[in-house]
Amino acid sequence: EIAVKVLDDYDDLRKRGINYSNPHLWRLERDEKFPKRVKLSAGRIAWVAEEIDDWLAQKIAARDANAARVDLVTRARLLHSEHLRAVENVQGERFK
Repeated sequence: EIAVKVLDDYDDLRKRGINYSNPHLWRLERDEKFPKRVKLSAGRIAWVAEEIDDWLAQKIAARDANAARVDLVTRARLLHSEHLRAVENVQGERFK
């Protein structure tokens, strides 16, 4: 037996911090940037909770990876500027 938890209304998405309009959700689903809804009956749809939670986890991981990359770039720029100042100081000392 398979037990699947579903989010069957927009309030369930909003409780997870996903406050997108229906048309925006359709566009994201179409572009494969958001989990696709499941048609339960003629007038009822839902999202698989685990897929939504995985999507959120991927967004968090991407944010953290980007933050780490930005930190590396910032540190590299700082080291480069410190290096340039040191070179300028050495060159300045030569001409005294």
